[in-house]
Amino acid sequence: MTDERVWTSRRALLAAPRGAWTPGRLRVSDRVLRFTAHDGTVTEVALEAVTAVRVTRLPHRVLVLETPSGPLRLRCFAVPAVAELLHGSGRDPDTPQR
Repeated sequence: MTDERVWTSRRALLAAPRGAWTPGRLRVSDRVLRFTAHDGTVTEVALEAVTAVRVTRLPHRVLVLETPSGPLRLRCFAVPAVAELLHGSGRDPDTPQR
């Protein structure tokens, strides 16, 4: 097994039920995307489980990751850059672009 390579780690917001945004830390590696809320709650998705990556503007840029358990919506300073990292991670080239 090889070492995990971390691509980026930054402050972010995760969409919570009822339209609220939960502040925390987003960590993207070559294996997993992990959001750790300030209260310690962790949301983790293996990159193989992400079926589509897109950026929407509602009214701010939002990174939307389609997963088998439903979409994850994230906001951070560099949404387009994070989306590009995820697009280049070896997923199917037919994955929808922004």
